[in-house]
Amino acid sequence: MAGKPNNKYSPEFKKEAAEKYLSGKYGGYDVLTRELGLRSSFQLKTWVRKYLLDPELLDQDGRREKRWRSKRKAKES
Repeated sequence: MAGKPNNKYSPEFKKEAAEKYLSGKYGGYDVLTRELGLRSSFQLKTWVRKYLLDPELLDQDGRREKRWRSKRKAKES
């Protein structure tokens, strides 16, 4: 049995999702994940972390995570 294909979300959608979570009006990760129709709260958590670091990171393709992880490490130092 084949799995579901991955969804590709626009940077605008990711930014809106992160902003909704950070506003505190939509409950926790799980509630907002269901409301947005995401498969996993991990997606939302990743978008929120990237948004807090630099909202422009959400414009990048998720397969380029090495860039934002190195930026995150540099910021933590």
